Amino acid sequence: MRQWDDPSIVADTTKERKFSFQHREQIPQMFRPSMLEYAESMSSLPHVVAELFQVMADRQVPFALVTLILAPRHTSRRLGARWLVAEDGFLLGTLDLDLHTRQELWQETRKTLQTAKARVHQLQAADPLGQEPEPYTVFIEPAEQLPGGWAQGLQQLQNRQSCVLVTELDDHPRHFLLAPDQHADLLQHGTSTALISGMFLERWEPQIQVHVVGEDRVISHLWHLGELLEYQMFRLDLQQHDPALLDARSALVVSHAELDWTLEVLQQALQGPAGHLAVVCNLGRSRQLKAELQRLGASRPERIHAPAGLNLGLQTPAGIALSIMAELTAALHHQDPHSLNLEGLDWQPFQH
Repeated sequence: MRQWDDPSIVADTTKERKFSFQHREQIPQMFRPSMLEYAESMSSLPHVVAELFQVMADRQVPFALVTLILAPRHTSRRLGARWLVAEDGFLLGTLDLDLHTRQELWQETRKTLQTAKARVHQLQAADPLGQEPEPYTVFIEPAEQLPGGWAQGLQQLQNRQSCVLVTELDDHPRHFLLAPDQHADLLQHGTSTALISGMFLERWEPQIQVHVVGEDRVISHLWHLGELLEYQMFRLDLQQHDPALLDARSALVVSHAELDWTLEVLQQALQGPAGHLAVVCNLGRSRQLKAELQRLGASRPERIHAPAGLNLGLQTPAGIALSIMAELTAALHHQDPHSLNLEGLDWQPFQH
């Protein structure tokens, strides 16, 4: 059995997330949250939505695919989030909705299913992190099976390749993949969605993988954080895996390994395109590692982050793990970490 297949270190993702409504008994059954809707494994990842398609198809009730294509600039909702809404009101989705919005979405879905034509609709929904309802634009399309183009896109993700899916926003939409050489022209670096000439474009990226070397408390906390973020977590074994094969959506974190072992792992990893390489160590070990790598002629040793992590002012194992996860997440998303705090004229006093 491989180290990362150990059931003792894999989170249980089938438990229902706790959820409560006031006066829950007064809410129609069709609008009550289901176990799948609030499961720990729920996300907006394409393969998760594909699994939900099968759940809806098994119910043998007509349903529609709803995609969020436009939202206020500062919303916490992600463009490309999806819901599957059945004719009887049963709903599975990747983002929570308030009761009023669920009802409105159900009514619009019924209209879409009756006419058998897709439509663009604007919802007034409250942001989970805001106060006043704001406009959200969704695309509602009848669905009997996974849209065309999705199967090919999911296969590319399975092969650890990114792709761009295009949805035509018309009565009878087509879904297709862009050729790889068209990606850069239509989606700016770091942008995952775009609305262009009646089409909704999404960049699909493989899941982030984090490969770890070490058995200490920092690695243990890092592992749990990765599971919370739905990253794929692995324990690296040089006898079974070549670090040079780690791809650009992968991170490698080495902690408390012997110097010779650490140098061997890093030398191999530097030969490949891994998106983030980090070593949990102090400044003295960092200088020693980098000097040895330069002496050995390693390729681009400046790629290695040592000591690993952002400076968050935390020294506990959990705090160090948090700083490492923050750093590798920003790196793999091509982001420069900064505060989202409003500044200058953007700041407005709270209204009482």
